[in-house]
Amino acid sequence: MAYAPLEKPFGRVINFEIKTNNIVELYARVQIAGIKIFLPIEDKW
Repeated sequence: MAYAPLEKPFGRVINFEIKTNNIVELYARVQIAGIKIFLPIEDKW
């Protein structure tokens, strides 16, 4: 069995879909919490 190197990011791929009525507020709260945002907000249909 092959293993990936134990280095950050430990997970290789993860996507979150979050439904909200106020993305601007959610985005601001994430930034205030000090969480690094890797990609900007975008709409995809």
